[in-house]
Amino acid sequence: MMLALAFGLTGLAGDLDEIRTTQQKLIAARDPDKPPRDEVPMEAVALVKRQLLHWIEARLKDLGPGVSPAELTKILEEDLKKAILRSPHGDDSDLLGELDLAFTRPKGAPTWLQLNTDVGIQCGVDRSFYLYQWSDNRWKRRFAMQANDDSLDHYDPKQAVELQVSLPDSRGARLVLATGWPPACISVWHTLYIQLFRLDSAQKLLLDERPLANLGQEGPAYSTRLEPNGALVEFYGSSIDAGLLIRKHIVHYLADGDKAKRVEPIALTPTGFVEEWLTRPWTEIAPWSEPQLAEWHQKLHKDYVSGEYDTLRRCAEAGQWQVSINFSDDQNTYFSVLDGGDKRFRMLNVSEKPRPDCSGPNELQ
Repeated sequence: MMLALAFGLTGLAGDLDEIRTTQQKLIAARDPDKPPRDEVPMEAVALVKRQLLHWIEARLKDLGPGVSPAELTKILEEDLKKAILRSPHGDDSDLLGELDLAFTRPKGAPTWLQLNTDVGIQCGVDRSFYLYQWSDNRWKRRFAMQANDDSLDHYDPKQAVELQVSLPDSRGARLVLATGWPPACISVWHTLYIQLFRLDSAQKLLLDERPLANLGQEGPAYSTRLEPNGALVEFYGSSIDAGLLIRKHIVHYLADGDKAKRVEPIALTPTGFVEEWLTRPWTEIAPWSEPQLAEWHQKLHKDYVSGEYDTLRRCAEAGQWQVSINFSDDQNTYFSVLDGGDKRFRMLNVSEKPRPDCSGPNELQ
């Protein structure tokens, strides 16, 4: 099969010539004196993405379900590299015009194909992601995720993204979880993409969360679990307490119609729960709060919340904690939290005065 594939590629010089012409425009636009992204000619980036995808998908038409992703990648890479320019560059900070591709098997769908195509930009690559399912004796594209190329203001390239595909539900629909990072020159703080899609007769975005996450911790920067009807992601992100700076976050969502609904667990610790309560909108956090606390939430919730933890004490009532935070006004605010076990929390009360029954030792570490 692979010999037949290699033979069939020799008659496709026209497509490769078009790719090479567009690539030349991108390489000519390199300018190390310009800030990141300013050098990107959006029309050429969008064009070469389409050209590269068209050339690759034309190769898939003659291939069956048993094709090897590794062999397919090797043959297509060799043909692409023979046709495109090999431009010298001083370092990896400006790769504008570099092109690459790779086929793999997506996690959770071993009979599908995943295609990644790369267009080099400053400080990395603009990577597009596609999923193909064998159906009706051909490879059908079921999923596509690529940067919005309308303008630089909306340009949102991704670089390191993992795709996971769920088993089909009773209607044959599947979920796709996409998590990962944008290209960046330097920093341990990056946007973490958390996107959940439903693949049915069409591709539907259910969730698009983009928290700030920290890559500087030991071990994986984040972990994921794709479920039959949702997804769970844990990652290291920021804390409202600058002295702590970093805390571990957890987000858990279930697919609910055409959107995703946040469900427990929403935090790993009582202090983490207080931060979620302070930083998330009331419409999201209300299910884990006594209704009368809406006014307190309106008072304390802001686009940017900053404060210093003072105490974390157990209360006389089983499973209850008191967390005190100083919001830079020399006045502590006290949060009563119910810990129901198994990472289930509820906000019971907020007050300017401490509870006398919460007199255990300070367990802040």
